[in-house]
Amino acid sequence: MWCDPFGLEKKGPAIGPTGQLKNDPSPGQSHHLNQDATFRDVIPQDQGAAIKLEGNAFTEPGSQHYEAHKSMEKFWDQYRKNGELYGKMSTNTQYTQALKRSLESSGLSSSQVNESVKYSIKNRMKHGALGGMDVSRLPGRIGQVK
Repeated sequence: MWCDPFGLEKKGPAIGPTGQLKNDPSPGQSHHLNQDATFRDVIPQDQGAAIKLEGNAFTEPGSQHYEAHKSMEKFWDQYRKNGELYGKMSTNTQYTQALKRSLESSGLSSSQVNESVKYSIKNRMKHGALGGMDVSRLPGRIGQVK
C-alpha cells in the first residue's frame, strides 16, 4: 500500500523515510529517492526520502529498482571521468529531473512518479538542499550486472 508522509493511502509502493521503510513488510527494496551516496553529507540516512521498488538494484535487469538505478547511472556518468560534464556538479534541480526520468523508467505511474518527486524535493528542502545549489557529492558507480 502506498503510504505518503501525510497519512493518505493510495495504491502503489510505500513511500517515506528510509528508516521507516526498512521495517515495512510490503514487497520490494527501499530505494533512496535522494540517493544516500549523493546526499549523505546533508540528509541523515534514516531520514532520506525513499520508496519501495520491486527487484534488486544490482542483479535484476528489467526490475523497477534496477531500471531506476540504471537511469541514474546514465545521468551520473556525464559528471564522471570521460563524461561531457566531468569536473562540474549537478544542481539539485538537475537531480530532480534525473530522478523523475529514473522513476518513469522504472514503470511507476505518472501519479506515483509525481508524488515521489514532490516528496524528495520536500525532503531535500527540509535539510537545506535547495534547487539551484549543487548536490553535495558525486556518487561512485554501483556496478550493476549487464
